[in-house]
Amino acid sequence: MRGTLHQMTCNRLWMVALVVVGASVGHAQAWEKRIGPGISYRMEVDAARPLVIHSLRITPGAPELKLKAELAQLKVFDAGELKGKETLTSLVRRTGAAAGINGDFFWAGDPLGGMIRDGEVVSRPYKDRPVFAWGRDASSTGIFSWSARLKMESGKIIDIAGINEETNRGVVLHTESAGMAFAKQPSVFIDIELMDGKPGTSAALVGVVQSVRADLEQVAVPEGHIVLAARNADQSLLTSIRARQQVTITMSAKGLDWTKFDQAIGGGPFLLRNGKVAIDWQKAGFKEGFANNPHPRSAIGRNGWGDVYLTVVDGRGPHSAGVNLSEFAAICQRLGMTDAINLDGGGSTCLNLFGAPVSRPSDGVERPIANAVLLFAPVQARSAEERVIRGPDLVTNGSAGYTVIGADGVEVPNAEVVWTATGSGWIDQGGVLHALGTGTATINAWVRGQRHSITVQVDKR
Repeated sequence: MRGTLHQMTCNRLWMVALVVVGASVGHAQAWEKRIGPGISYRMEVDAARPLVIHSLRITPGAPELKLKAELAQLKVFDAGELKGKETLTSLVRRTGAAAGINGDFFWAGDPLGGMIRDGEVVSRPYKDRPVFAWGRDASSTGIFSWSARLKMESGKIIDIAGINEETNRGVVLHTESAGMAFAKQPSVFIDIELMDGKPGTSAALVGVVQSVRADLEQVAVPEGHIVLAARNADQSLLTSIRARQQVTITMSAKGLDWTKFDQAIGGGPFLLRNGKVAIDWQKAGFKEGFANNPHPRSAIGRNGWGDVYLTVVDGRGPHSAGVNLSEFAAICQRLGMTDAINLDGGGSTCLNLFGAPVSRPSDGVERPIANAVLLFAPVQARSAEERVIRGPDLVTNGSAGYTVIGADGVEVPNAEVVWTATGSGWIDQGGVLHALGTGTATINAWVRGQRHSITVQVDKR
């Protein structure tokens, strides 16, 4: 199957799906839709528990597919109210991605753990927490370390404690990916124009100091520059640096084979390793309630053939209670994964397809996040054919079914439709809207490159 997908040359995302009902999940109902070469989407609904699972399976080597670790607003920090965060839906639409899943835990716009974007270390790893790393033809889970140091013309060496994060302890390096160097207390900022090299997993950067400024809390990082920052007593580490001096910064990331991978996303803890459950929540610094209580969950994983899975479980709602880490690992294993890590969950949990969330945010609205994994794929050209969503305008009995009808009056096969809903109802991939409360619900149907929407009244009294 993988070899066949590699040979496919179709350059459009085409809904030629098979809908599978009740497939190998006991009394639960499941739909699996192939939504393009190398991409399939699966939704499982267990009304008895209740539980709703969404999973996107991707063959990375399929033509014109690219998975990318991406920052919200494309930078770590921003001077705006959200400090660099944005919702997954906003990020998917901003970048033109076909799909996405929320990424790592975070502080403000700063991912808490390791992140590598297009070969550049954007965020250093968090102690004992894993990353999922990938390139075009390979992927892996693991833990890596990062180090950096500055060498002055005099030969003096200064260790660098962090990268693209709030300046707290030690000297922090900020690259263009940071957007701005940020501290909550007055600090010293050193602007260095790069003359040679670029940030990477193994890099030597040569630059010339342009300015040394003190008593500031934030500065922008200009294009082609880096900024060093230190606060409080750590400012003394930088007192010997003067304008026009040349400096060299070396960076190194160890623990994974970075010749194979140019992207990585952090999270934690491990869920699966080499086909076995391997949940190390205590070592990774998580609390018992986080591990053992049911919550919305997100994960990224792989199978033995290298296919990548983006998987979420809805939680904290009447339609889906959520799962603990052991249950989540078992779900990932049943779906076919051999290796997987947990991503940020709770209100951050979200899986987006074609610019709309297929999962239901537990807060009722999407939570702004710091980073994500995005899937770029050739999207089918927008069809000029007129279509409508057909179904009742008022849902009074708890649920109602909907279909998409073409201009010729013929129903579009449900296998070619991806359903999403917001507001007072959630929708399964059979096109059935389920009431969550009294109010309005917006139903979206993605069909042949076009999104169709209607708003209906929901009365759950």
